[in-house]
Amino acid sequence: MNKYELEFPKYDFKTLSDFFNSFGFHVSEEVINGWVINNGENIQDEVADGTLELLKFLKENGKEIVILTSGFGETQISRLKRMGLYDYIDEIVSGEYAMKPDLESFELAIGDTKKEDCIMIGNSITSDKIGAEYAGIDYYIVDKNHSIRDLLEMILKK
Repeated sequence: MNKYELEFPKYDFKTLSDFFNSFGFHVSEEVINGWVINNGENIQDEVADGTLELLKFLKENGKEIVILTSGFGETQISRLKRMGLYDYIDEIVSGEYAMKPDLESFELAIGDTKKEDCIMIGNSITSDKIGAEYAGIDYYIVDKNHSIRDLLEMILKK
């Protein structure tokens, strides 16, 4: 987690601009907006093996898919569209609303869904695992020993 995320409950252009300015860096809201757009267009993403199959399986089985991110929503939408994943997503709860691992972010993502029907699939112990534990939902952490493909195979075996 970065210093901003430790001090503020959510992202917005003005607060982030003021945060940078407090350290002597003049970063206007317009520059931050440009950065958000640029990141959405230029971050090089790779779709992890098994991701598309997992999303298809979940949608075919009537599951709602919510992206929970501490990043800016506009950036995430652009990235998901470029990777061909956006059409599988029902909702995005982004850092403009609340940041992981804050309980509020997980509650927004969970919505009215029963907690026992939720799973957080993430790659961070400090934001994904801990936040899921705060929220009382299951989690699966993707790392060098646990892949999306592994998760899909576990689900298909049930």
